[in-house]
Amino acid sequence: HDPAFARTCITMTTSWQGHSSLNQPRIYASAVTMASGDTFILGGWYSPVTSEVLQNGATSWTAGPIPNTPVFGACSLALDSTRFVAIGGGLNHEVVTIYNTVSGTWDNSWPTLTEGRRGHSCVLMLGKIIVAGGYSFNTYDYTATTLHIDATTGSATAGLEMVQARAYFSMQSMVMTGQVLAIGGVIG
Repeated sequence: HDPAFARTCITMTTSWQGHSSLNQPRIYASAVTMASGDTFILGGWYSPVTSEVLQNGATSWTAGPIPNTPVFGACSLALDSTRFVAIGGGLNHEVVTIYNTVSGTWDNSWPTLTEGRRGHSCVLMLGKIIVAGGYSFNTYDYTATTLHIDATTGSATAGLEMVQARAYFSMQSMVMTGQVLAIGGVIG
């Protein structure tokens, strides 16, 4: 939890080396890379109401859009080439919000989560956002529950539970095989 370390960004080509410094320290921030190659980092414990952008090919971060709710322990992903979604986390752990990179506006028109969560993960698979695990604000414990959010309308339905409750883990969609991998994390 060293704020100086929480500002470091490293890169790997043939070896790991320093890349750049973030403007704000970020722990449990959410990151999303758009099709353009621009990367947005949202919030984090030390900086929950800020974001930063690394433009494709740039070597320094610039101030990004101000989130409309504090963000930390959320998940985010690109919906298309100009919009990304940030789900849960922060103080308003049930909020689902969309940012449009062209208009520079946030949209809160999607329904809120029925089970607020933090430290969860999400992937886009075949038009559905799969949100899994995290710390549940319904049970006040780690959860194995999942949600399927329609990537067009934002409506959510319950999905299958994971084998074990987990939080602060990675998920990857394996589109070619139709699989979703949940990797690592912490268990309750």
